[in-house]
Amino acid sequence: MMPNGRVKLLLMALVAFLVFDSVMLAALTIVRQSSEVVTGVRVVRTGTADIGGPFSLTTANGQAVTDQTYRGKWMVIYFGYTFCPDACPTALANMSVALEKLGTDAEKFQPLFITVDPERDMPKAMSAFLESFDHRIVG
Repeated sequence: MMPNGRVKLLLMALVAFLVFDSVMLAALTIVRQSSEVVTGVRVVRTGTADIGGPFSLTTANGQAVTDQTYRGKWMVIYFGYTFCPDACPTALANMSVALEKLGTDAEKFQPLFITVDPERDMPKAMSAFLESFDHRIVG
């Protein structure tokens, strides 16, 4: 292919990418708008989640923790599950590296791994999964 053909190909790829991004942005904008649908006796809500506020959880070692437990620290929260094939381990590995690079400043942060699959992620599974990562990450 001639250099001129490569330029045309790259230009077409860029245009396709921009069109795709525009469509995805429009779709996300529509999805983020809150709506409420009544299906039978069940109400289904969609839209942006409320982030923050008080919480009460149990750690992998059985200790009860709340938002007050980590008062004064920045909480770094990752939602995932122990059977996650790649995204969760990658994120937790990155979190471990970040804690190591922070050195003594890591004490200012409390990383939490919160399961979205509590029926399968029992305390024993959470503990075993988190052994591969920084010990400061609470499951």
